[in-house]
Amino acid sequence: MIWSDGAKAPGDNSEAIRLRAYIHINRFVKADSYLRVIVINRGLTPASALTGKITYHWLPGDKQDLPEGFVFDERPLPPGSAALLGSQQERSIRFEIDPQRFRLANEGELTLFVLVRITYSDVFGHNHALVESVRYARNGQGEFGFESYGNYSHAD
Repeated sequence: MIWSDGAKAPGDNSEAIRLRAYIHINRFVKADSYLRVIVINRGLTPASALTGKITYHWLPGDKQDLPEGFVFDERPLPPGSAALLGSQQERSIRFEIDPQRFRLANEGELTLFVLVRITYSDVFGHNHALVESVRYARNGQGEFGFESYGNYSHAD
């Protein structure tokens, strides 16, 4: 809010909201033994201390649903390196995955659920998290890919 004399109202953080980093998951890329999560900073300033964590859950069968009330078993983030991601830049975060299970998922014998947690800080010193859940499943054309799944996704 701008007051009539041009000064900003106390506690007004509209500038920080407008300028801060906004991390989004751009796409998922599957390989035989790993999964790449491509993130992009859609904000106007860099994101620092960017880290990523992934949690998998497998169910037998093709295009299954998680049981009602399911909670992903998120383990603490292991020590690792954090990245800096400039405005409008992309970064690939690689996660190892069991190639045997991926093969079974491609054959329709398993359904893969993935929960991705991305954490980062903005230039104003605020910490943020992006959580997205997807299911690896066959689409209407019979091709496999990642689709948004469930009520697990959120961002702050």
